[in-house]
Amino acid sequence: MNSDQANMELFDAYLFGEMSAEEKSAFENRLKGDEAFAKEFYAHKDFLKKIDEGSEYAAVRSQLRLIHHQPGVGENSFFKSRSFYMSLAAVAGIALLVTVFNPFIKEGNSSVADEDYQFLKNEEPAAATESNYAMDSTVMTEPFESYENSDEGVGYISNQYLKKIIEPPLGTAFMISDDGYFLTSKHLTESYTQLILQNKETSRTFEALVVYEDSLLDFAILKCHPDIADDFSAVPYRFATNKVDLGKEVFTLGYPKNDIVFTKGSVSSETGYKSDTNSFEVSMPANPGNSGAPLFSSDGELIGIVNANNNRKQSVTYVINYFPIAVTLENLSKTDSLHVDLSNNKKLKNKTQIQLIKEFRSYIFEVHQH
Repeated sequence: MNSDQANMELFDAYLFGEMSAEEKSAFENRLKGDEAFAKEFYAHKDFLKKIDEGSEYAAVRSQLRLIHHQPGVGENSFFKSRSFYMSLAAVAGIALLVTVFNPFIKEGNSSVADEDYQFLKNEEPAAATESNYAMDSTVMTEPFESYENSDEGVGYISNQYLKKIIEPPLGTAFMISDDGYFLTSKHLTESYTQLILQNKETSRTFEALVVYEDSLLDFAILKCHPDIADDFSAVPYRFATNKVDLGKEVFTLGYPKNDIVFTKGSVSSETGYKSDTNSFEVSMPANPGNSGAPLFSSDGELIGIVNANNNRKQSVTYVINYFPIAVTLENLSKTDSLHVDLSNNKKLKNKTQIQLIKEFRSYIFEVHQH
């Protein structure tokens, strides 16, 4: 661990009250006797104060502490460097402006202020029962790394499949990389550090860790155990490379009920609710449980994430544009922490919609609370 990283962790431990009385006393004595150390500490404290004004630092820090314990996160990881916190400061500044000027976001979460705009989360799913945690011991034997984090109450992420869950899901998630990464809506994950993903057709039910959340774009990244990921081949859909065209035919696969549901429509506006440029509007019905579902163009490109509808307008659904999400994914993919492979250029032309659906549905999952 380099001195810059070690100092940051010391500063955070002191500022967040995570030191023992002896450690705190030693730290304060060092502040008094080491001018350079003190100068760095107060600069860091001021820096975090600015970040905290964006209401993002504490939540992101919690996620980072989980990521740090994942296999493959090295000592020199981008997530343990000051450059990450510099990026986070910029994000927090944006979040503050968005909180002030964006009618979608309420203080502390991504709840919507305007009653016309409704997230497509199933608000009344039953919690997974103890019986869901009986493992299929024939699948794997080694458990995922244990997380020693009593503040967050995180146990471990199993590399074994769980029993099938029959309760309705919170919403939908879909795989974006055969390394075990999934996308879903942030408003589904904001109360959890772990969730359960299920695809009943393939008899896959497993735990996934929430490793990244974005309040501005309302998306989250989930990660399953690498041994679970080994059961998947490369995702069968392409990632969009062009702007969404007005009138483009689209379809989604999601879980507004216990079985996967196909819905189609077309792009009716290039912007979303109240002309939000990070999203767009489709003329397509959507119901609670569709949050987090992928939206595909008619030729099989992933173009967005379904997240809301309009209470006062029939068949108006809002979709988070894939392009700003892609920027974040590409930046994260350059680090040592999130290896999200976005290089899928699989040719899907000349396939019928029915053929596309058959290929895609195994990579789309129910999201259940843990």
